[in-house]
Amino acid sequence: MKTIKLLTLLMIATIFTISCDKDENLLDENVEQKVTSLEETDLSITSKDQKYRNFKLITDNKTPANAISYVKQRIDQLYASGLKNSSITKMTKVKSIYLATDIGFRDLLYEPFNQRVVMNDYNQFVKDNRNINFVIHELAHFYEHKHLSQKQKNTLKALMANARKKKIYPNSAKVMQGRSEYLATSVEAYFAKGSTKRHPFNRKTIQQKDPQMAQFIKANF
Repeated sequence: MKTIKLLTLLMIATIFTISCDKDENLLDENVEQKVTSLEETDLSITSKDQKYRNFKLITDNKTPANAISYVKQRIDQLYASGLKNSSITKMTKVKSIYLATDIGFRDLLYEPFNQRVVMNDYNQFVKDNRNINFVIHELAHFYEHKHLSQKQKNTLKALMANARKKKIYPNSAKVMQGRSEYLATSVEAYFAKGSTKRHPFNRKTIQQKDPQMAQFIKANF
C-alpha cells in the first residue's frame, strides 16, 4: 500500500514538473514574440538611406511613395536638362535630399548648416510638383552656397539690381526676393521641362528679358 502511494506521488510530481516546463516555454515564447515585435516597431520608424543616381535620399515609413517617385523623376530630369556634367556632379555633393519626418518641421528648403535639401512638406510638394521644380531650385541654393565664388555672387547681386531697375519682373515675384532666390528661381526656369508657374517661367523668357542672367547661367551651370 505504501509503495502504491509513493508511486502515485512520484507520478503527480512528474506531471507538475512537465506542466511547469511547458508554461515556462510558453512564457519564453511570448517574451520572445514581444521583444521581436518591439524590435520590428523600432526598425519601422528608423530613417533609411538610399542612393539614386548619386544622390542620397533619406526617407522613413511615413514618407509617401509618390513623393519619393516625384523626387526621382526630378533627378532624372536634372540629368536630361542640359546642365553640364560637372555642375551635376557638384550638386550630388549635397549631404542628402531629406524626405524623412523626424526633424520636427515640414518644409521645402535648403539648410546651409546641414548642407541638405529638405523635402518633407509632402502636401505642398505633391500639389505643386508639376509646375515648380523644387528639387533643382533647392539644389541651386546648395550650388550657390558651396560652389560659387564671392566674385560670382557679387555678379549675381549686380544682375539682380539691374533686373529690378529695369522692372524685368514684378517686385513681388519670388525671383526678386534677394540674390539667392534670383539665382535659384532663374536656374529652375532655365532648365525647366516646359515652363514653371512663376517668373521667369522658362529659358526663352530669361534669354529675351534678362539676357545677362541667361549668359551667367550658361557659363556657370
